[in-house]
Amino acid sequence: MKVLICIFLFVSTLFSMDKSMKEELASACANCHGVSWELSTNGERLVSDMNEYEILVSLLAYKNKKIKSTVMNFYMAKYSDEEIEQMAKYISHQEKSKD
Repeated sequence: MKVLICIFLFVSTLFSMDKSMKEELASACANCHGVSWELSTNGERLVSDMNEYEILVSLLAYKNKKIKSTVMNFYMAKYSDEEIEQMAKYISHQEKSKD
């Protein structure tokens, strides 16, 4: 069942990058970083403190392994640059906690 879900998500990204797809792509991020981007997993900047460009540059650096992180390198390797761009845009426009 999980394989079918993954295949469906992959195929659907090829045809559309609508809001629901951006949400789906970014949902895995929220598992570690929190739904309001309030958690840091490496002790550095919170996603909630970053703008769209900073998120994009960071995610691409993880994809290209310029920043070493087993988990982030693994996750970002699965996405195209366009998908990462869409995730950065979506994430940066979400309401973020500023506690």
